[in-house]
This record gives sequence, structure tokens and C-alpha cells, in this order.
Amino acid sequence: MPAVRFTRAMRKGVFMALIAYSGSAGAEPTTQDFFNMVYSQATFLEQCVARGAVRATDVHNANLRKAQSLGFVAEDFWNAAQRGGRGEVFDLLQGKWVKVDINKKWCEHVRREQIKLQNTLSRY
Repeated sequence: MPAVRFTRAMRKGVFMALIAYSGSAGAEPTTQDFFNMVYSQATFLEQCVARGAVRATDVHNANLRKAQSLGFVAEDFWNAAQRGGRGEVFDLLQGKWVKVDINKKWCEHVRREQIKLQNTLSRY
């Protein structure tokens, strides 16, 4: 039963985050979608740091450690991690993969999103 409660709680947290981003929400995202977003954004941000587009940060690593401690291990999200490294991130609002440039603008945006995700993940 604890896994079921976690899933419901996680979905509620994801849904609340979506309301903050948009006044109108589409279909409810799945836990898989949420962690595709976490892993793809984290590896995207790692590329940003490696290319010097943003200053070094540990927020994405903290999010990955938290995801793994919750049982959502990197091996299960390897595709998302690879896509993030190529500049593709999972967009929860659109429910699909989005290709963006690895540049200062998008790197700063993803860094801010990772900070928001850290706040969400810290509740669990």
C-alpha cells in the first residue's frame, strides 16, 4: 500500500505544479511522465553546465538522488536521461518530448524548473 499512497501523492503534487504553470490543465500526467521530466531536465542541465551556458549547480543532482531514494532509479529512465543530454526534455504541459537548444535562455529556464522540482520532491 505505501507505493499506492506515494503515487497518489506524487500525482497530486504534479497536478498542483501544473496549475501553477497554467490556468488550464490537460490530461493528468503519470508518475512515469513526471520522472521522465526530472531525468531529462537533469541531464539537459548537466550539458548546460558542461558547455558553460549556466553556472555550476547541484540542484539537478539533488533531484536525481531524491528520485532514486524514492525508488525511481536511473536505469528505468535511461531513455529520458539520454534524450535530455541531446537537448530533448519531457514537457508535462504538452505531454510530449520537446527539442530545445542548449543555450543560456533554455538552460536558465530548465535550472529554474529544477529548483521548482526540488521543492516538490522535498515533500516526499
